[in-house]
Amino acid sequence: MGLLKKGVAALLVVPAFLAAMILLHEAGHAGTAQALTGIECQIYIWPGIEIYPQFGSDQLMPWNAKSLALTKVVVPDSAATLQRVLDHNNLILFMGSGFTQLLSLLSLLAISLLRPKGILRRLLIAGALLHIDMLSYTVFPLFHLRHLLFWGGNHSETLMALGAVGIPLYLSVPVIVLLSLGQFFWLYLLQSSRPPASAWRARRVHNHVSNTC
Repeated sequence: MGLLKKGVAALLVVPAFLAAMILLHEAGHAGTAQALTGIECQIYIWPGIEIYPQFGSDQLMPWNAKSLALTKVVVPDSAATLQRVLDHNNLILFMGSGFTQLLSLLSLLAISLLRPKGILRRLLIAGALLHIDMLSYTVFPLFHLRHLLFWGGNHSETLMALGAVGIPLYLSVPVIVLLSLGQFFWLYLLQSSRPPASAWRARRVHNHVSNTC
């Protein structure tokens, strides 16, 4: 029964995590574009339904069958605004996976400093794993695969943006992979240094008995 519960939990948690990661990725694009240029962005999810800024108000067609989500920058009506978009295009591209990477580092830092328990810890662990977004967007397209192996984009926005500012593949790819491995190891150390739940409960019982005595 324990294995069955874990299997059912995995079937629910993994898709929910991937969906959240994809939406946060698109939010990184949209938020960066709006913050730097002041123009409106729209976020769509498969099969082309608008979810931001107005849920379900628009349908983006035709929709690429392999795409899971897309951020559309509303074409500005002035040359000056369009130039701002072009000036910041590389950062807008990068901040899809850049945003999830930032959230991952902040989550790891929060776990390290706060040592939370319960549902908050689980949420922060999920946040710490968001670096998988940049890792997969970096590695899979090199082998002509998509962002999530079979779904998503097949061109690495991350590497395109870094390449556009002069950072070559032979440097960006190893750095991203090593950074991701470091984050996996950081999370492993945090988990391995955490006392078992049984020991934590025993400590609480001991403290409660001591206080009552």
